[in-house]
Formats: sequence, C-alpha cells, structure tokens
Amino acid sequence: MRKIFLIFTLMFLLTACGKSNEIVFKSGEKYSFNDFRIYVIDDEEEMTSHVIFNSKDDKDKEEKIIDVLSNLETADESMSLASIPNRNSLIIEFSTDDSEDALYMYDSERYGDTGKFHYSFSGEVGGREVTLLSDEDMIGKIKGIIGE
Repeated sequence: MRKIFLIFTLMFLLTACGKSNEIVFKSGEKYSFNDFRIYVIDDEEEMTSHVIFNSKDDKDKEEKIIDVLSNLETADESMSLASIPNRNSLIIEFSTDDSEDALYMYDSERYGDTGKFHYSFSGEVGGREVTLLSDEDMIGKIKGIIGE
C-alpha cells in the first residue's frame, strides 16, 4: 500500500512540474506556453531591453496578465501594422516546449480603420500566424498589474 501511495505522489509531482499555461483568446483560439518574461525597451536606437517581469517569480500577477491577454482577439496576420518600438512598448516572450514566441506590443494608439489596438505575434495560434487585436490598451493594463 505504501508503494502505491509513493507512486501516485511521484506521478502527481511530475505532472505538476510540467504544467503549462494557456491563454484562451476572446475569439476562442487557445495558446499554450510554459512561462513568459516581459521586456521594456531601454535604448530605441540600439534596441536594448531589460526584463521587468518573469512569470516564474509571481504566480498571482502571472494569472492576472493571462486574464488580461485572454481579452485579445485573433485576426489574420495581414492586419499587422509596421510600428517602431519605443520606451512605452512591451515585448512578451513566451517559452513553449519547442520554441520561444513573442508578442510585440509597440503602439498605445488605436488604428483608424479598425478602431482597435494592433499587436504583432511571432508564433502560431491555432496553427496559423496571427495579429492580436484589442478594444483596450493592453500595454497600460499590463504595466498597471506589474506596477511599472
């Protein structure tokens, strides 16, 4: 009986350690990842940045940020806009089992044709490359959670 208990305990610990997170976007697509880091731009010319948040460090803020990101909706990558990163930009780098993807949040302005905020995503959601759209300024919301 003791051996069975130890086996179940070991299985529980192994599955808990490898647990991934998931964002379910407003449009229904799911994106799974292990953890993420959020960067800000230090120098716009040199394109240097530094980490302002690591999801491994604060699970409460991690959950709040995932909740905010779930309010994004996916759109065809042709909706992506050319933007220049600046000190107000955020870059969220997601670690997955086989790669690293990034969400580039460069603009805090609504795009005239759609009236939405457009964010570029490197990686795939639901097997396709996408642009992420929002009715709200996600940069401001995420910085508010982090305390930046």
